[in-house]
Amino acid sequence: MESKLPNDVLTLWDSYLTHKSKGLKKEAADLLNKVICNIEALDFTVIKNFAYYLTDLHREEHLKIDFRLFEKLIYPVLVSEINLNALTSNRRLAQFDQFLLPSNPLFKNLKEQLNYESEYFEPADFYEKEITLNQNDLIAVDGLLTRIAANLNYATHELPEYGLLWHIEYFDEELKQFEQFLLLSPEKDLWSERVEHWKFALKTWTDYTSNQETYKNYKDYLDKNQLTFLM
Repeated sequence: MESKLPNDVLTLWDSYLTHKSKGLKKEAADLLNKVICNIEALDFTVIKNFAYYLTDLHREEHLKIDFRLFEKLIYPVLVSEINLNALTSNRRLAQFDQFLLPSNPLFKNLKEQLNYESEYFEPADFYEKEITLNQNDLIAVDGLLTRIAANLNYATHELPEYGLLWHIEYFDEELKQFEQFLLLSPEKDLWSERVEHWKFALKTWTDYTSNQETYKNYKDYLDKNQLTFLM
């Protein structure tokens, strides 16, 4: 996607990126303020196109987005589009959890604007909503799988030395959700080893805790049952 900004604004934007890359923070900040002021005066369609362009750069090229760009341009566009159930808007917002911490007034605004009931911003909620609108959005599918996988990896990262960090029921629920959305992905094989790891952890930890009095610890359970922990 191209930025499609007027030439004068595009020149300012390019100059901002150049100064930012050189570490000239004050000059870059001044240029960014000019960029934002100029873009805010444009037609909403142009603003939307630029906001989407920025979210694509952030996802594809890891462009670091300044908070002011998010607050003034990206956030208003995405909230507006989400309220219209516009495709891709939810998964675009899901990228920016770093700007939507509970302590940030912007998160309070989001809760009001979107009737969002969670006490913290959970990207998975927005990836899942995107998939509800369009199951063929593979960016949303991959985003959701990556978020759930991070949770499952966290829950198992202290095995086999210690224990599962979540209640068994909650871990089982997350794993089932992962497998449900994995059906939508064309890259199932890439996740197969991780899924086997999580299933092994769930099965063996459930068995161990049901017979805990028989073993010194989880590693003792694995040894006595001649099981090798799948990393």
